[in-house]
Amino acid sequence: MGDQLKDTDLLRNRSGPYMIVTFDPAFLHPLPALPTAPTDAIPAASSQVAELSEQFQKLMSTDPDVGTKIVQALQNAEKAQQDAEVAHQNAEVAHQNAEAARRDAEVSHQNTETARRDAEEAHRRADKNITEAHRDGERVEQDLRNELEMVRDGLEDAQGWIVQRDPKYMDWIRIRHLT
Repeated sequence: MGDQLKDTDLLRNRSGPYMIVTFDPAFLHPLPALPTAPTDAIPAASSQVAELSEQFQKLMSTDPDVGTKIVQALQNAEKAQQDAEVAHQNAEVAHQNAEAARRDAEVSHQNTETARRDAEEAHRRADKNITEAHRDGERVEQDLRNELEMVRDGLEDAQGWIVQRDPKYMDWIRIRHLT
């Protein structure tokens, strides 16, 4: 019998989120009285209460730590209720996070669509600008040809004027080109 552990030692060695509480009669308070129905309304209730009372008395006589176990069971029940509340809050937060993720995905989709439309618009504008630049280049080239033609005409006019003034000028130009 010396090798056997007491119930409190067994409780201390078990795993789980349980707290070991010692029984201190100074801190016990009587339970509030439950509203009772007339015994004739529920005839089995009084016999059940007596039966439960007998079972409790037997338990108390066989295990002196039953009070501690009851307190522990109540604390475990309270802890389980708190855990359930935390789980409910976590579920609400998870729902809110899922909702936020859905909204973020929606905004991301809208941003992607906007970027696609902007890229198409930029491509269209680039094509338009390239076409206009080509037309502008052709216009500038034509303007330069016209200017060159005007310069040639002006040069011919100048040479004609010089020839009118000095008939030997053309001979001088030919000699210059030959050398």
